[in-house]
Amino acid sequence: MAEREEREPETVPPPVGTLFVMTVYIAVIAGMWGAMFWALVGR
Repeated sequence: MAEREEREPETVPPPVGTLFVMTVYIAVIAGMWGAMFWALVGR
């Protein structure tokens, strides 16, 4: 049982969820930056 825990799984699932979350996070940050930039430049 101990040697089973030490071994890596044969198939690692692709990090689709992590990539999606990071894409949404970057889009939100870019949107906030764009809104602030637009507010400061537009006046």
